[in-house]
Amino acid sequence: QQSCTAIRHECKSLLKEKQYRSCEIVAQMELSRAENASAAAIPLELIGDCAQATQQYRRAISYFRRAANSLIDDSRLRWKEAQCLSHLGCAMEGAAILERTSNRSLGMLMTLGQLYLASDRHTDAANVFLQAVRMNAYALEAVQWLAILNADRKTVMDAVEQGMLHKNQEKALPIIEFASAYFLQHYNQNSSALSAYLKLERDFPNNIFILLQIATLQLQMSDEASAERTFQRIRNIDETCMEKMDE
Repeated sequence: QQSCTAIRHECKSLLKEKQYRSCEIVAQMELSRAENASAAAIPLELIGDCAQATQQYRRAISYFRRAANSLIDDSRLRWKEAQCLSHLGCAMEGAAILERTSNRSLGMLMTLGQLYLASDRHTDAANVFLQAVRMNAYALEAVQWLAILNADRKTVMDAVEQGMLHKNQEKALPIIEFASAYFLQHYNQNSSALSAYLKLERDFPNNIFILLQIATLQLQMSDEASAERTFQRIRNIDETCMEKMDE
């Protein structure tokens, strides 16, 4: 048992260092000595992780399924399988797997939402993204998608409040204000959105995401001079950032 634990530790260390071939070889060694299905689950998952990291998605799915068959709680492995299916363009199959998974984590919800989007199930996607926000108000990508999917603004704001309570989170960041600004922007209320982002920018100076929203709104409002100055600020902060600068 002590030997197996040491080998698993080395495998995880190799995986963390992205030494996938070495990790797989060592995991195969442990797998060959596994005395039962339960003992085989961890090396099987590690081999699947290596295959997933090297974009061998069908092979990864095979190992994740074998590992899942040995565990009572297989939700983490089903999530990995769904991610592989997403890469293979099998959105409906991937979604079906996560739909059967109980106690979904934030990551699982976001993956499921993306799979729904890929299969044009927009209502289902919006419902899942709302669940994500209720789980964690800082899931700002989910807020963005809800705006894009034309979700009811009040419902989203209520979900943000619920997410803060669910995680017992202090208001360390103005999440409500961010969500409101993004919805204003999506609904083409450009002047109000710009004012909201400028207020956020005063509290979080040199924030590239906020500056990009400001520059985009300035362009949409035909204020090219201000937009150029904002883009220049972004380039001064991160010269590699070219997002939206060709617009």
